[in-house]
Amino acid sequence: MKKVYFNKTIYKNELDLITKVLRIYSITRLNTNLVKKEEEILVFYIKFGYNKETKELIKSELKMKNTHLNQVNYSLQKKGFLVADEYNRQKKNLSESLVQIKKSFLEDKLNIYVIQFTNDKG
Repeated sequence: MKKVYFNKTIYKNELDLITKVLRIYSITRLNTNLVKKEEEILVFYIKFGYNKETKELIKSELKMKNTHLNQVNYSLQKKGFLVADEYNRQKKNLSESLVQIKKSFLEDKLNIYVIQFTNDKG
């Protein structure tokens, strides 16, 4: 019988849940940490989508200027969290993995995140 380590995590609301899932995802799948602003912005994009209205909300809520938001978006694209639209290179979309996170945790209301550790002997 395989043993499983279990750790219960409590969240306050959907934004807090997305934040916690995003932290786990960025470390386990991408082997990269998010800067605090990157994390805060991605939470908005996952919750509300990548669009003009969300960008305006981010600038208002996080007290950011457009140039700073654009710099962070560029960094998120370089890290693979945002991808250029297939038809319009100026437009960005969430990566497929982040779309799946949104679907799983916000739409389907899943509350378990399973991580399997494998030894990389290479």
